[in-house]
Amino acid sequence: MKRTVAAVKNNAISLAMNSDSAKLVVIPTDALLAHRVGYFGDDELFVWATEYAAEHPELDHESAIFELLWLDPKMANREDNRLEALISAFAREYEPAFKVDGHQAEATAQHLFRTRLQDYLNDQCRPWDVCRMIGPIEDLFDPDWLGGMWNACDWIDSLTAPADCRYLEDAIRECLSNLDQRTVTDSAGELSQEGNSLADVPSTTLQDFKMTSKKDDPASNNLLLRAFYVFCDIALLILVGIFVFSYISKHF
Repeated sequence: MKRTVAAVKNNAISLAMNSDSAKLVVIPTDALLAHRVGYFGDDELFVWATEYAAEHPELDHESAIFELLWLDPKMANREDNRLEALISAFAREYEPAFKVDGHQAEATAQHLFRTRLQDYLNDQCRPWDVCRMIGPIEDLFDPDWLGGMWNACDWIDSLTAPADCRYLEDAIRECLSNLDQRTVTDSAGELSQEGNSLADVPSTTLQDFKMTSKKDDPASNNLLLRAFYVFCDIALLILVGIFVFSYISKHF
């Protein structure tokens, strides 16, 4: 049976289409990762998939994204992880070589996590929206950039209110500070026609990083200082030579 975008939108009409989380993610591989690490809940994945299908009428009607959107959002992941299997299949259609535990994926996960931490500080999400990401990120990447967030999220569940975990804000600020101090690396994947992968969006641009490095590099500064000293020595020798030559010319 041919699945149309109109039918898909009718099937998903009850979803909150103004989801800011869904708007952040652009390409299918990022959507897969966002769901895998807990940045997307099931509802947010349906929001993203509905909007993506509507914006890409060129998609084959047998694409996995349409089978995904025919699922009942309330039941989609309760049997055989059907939702996860279909978004994985759609991501493979988009980029067959994508690895959900690869370097590009980790860069994307870090960007999503940083965004979620900033959302919490701006009162735009709940404690559990942050803490539900810790376990999946740890399992996929075993990263060194989570800092003390694992301990900070201990005992926090879906019912925890911000007032019940004031310490979480301090842990988040510390984690963001540590992330800001990490070396900026060019870990991005290839550009897509719709936009870049989230892995292509560093917190500090590579150009800014290069400019800062040139200005603050101690080795570079030392080299310039030594060159200046050599120049001064040569100039002094020239002046002494001129003085001696002038003295000899006058007296002999």
